[in-house]
Amino acid sequence: MESTKAYTVWTNSDLNEGRGRDYPLCVCEQYVTALRQARRNYIQGGDCPITEATLVKHRGKWYQPVQVITPSVEDLDEIAKQAVRQKKSDVLEKLRALGITQDEIDILTN
Repeated sequence: MESTKAYTVWTNSDLNEGRGRDYPLCVCEQYVTALRQARRNYIQGGDCPITEATLVKHRGKWYQPVQVITPSVEDLDEIAKQAVRQKKSDVLEKLRALGITQDEIDILTN
């Protein structure tokens, strides 16, 4: 597999206090380009950090390793709520298919 060296310029989702997550602003072939892109684009107008990256070519496009963000407790709660809503919708659809009227469904759900 073909690979090459590049430079990742990192910024932060909270440019005021830096309490957010760092994420790639851009990926540059040359270090001097990364320096230019990094200028005044970080927390409180500072220069962004730059890291060296190894890119891998796959099907004609360049890729680099990424950090996968795991779901938060709030995300997992929302996923569970969506599953309950979907299950409820499926049950209501089955009831309607059996010929139960909306008034009868309202009696069951209230």
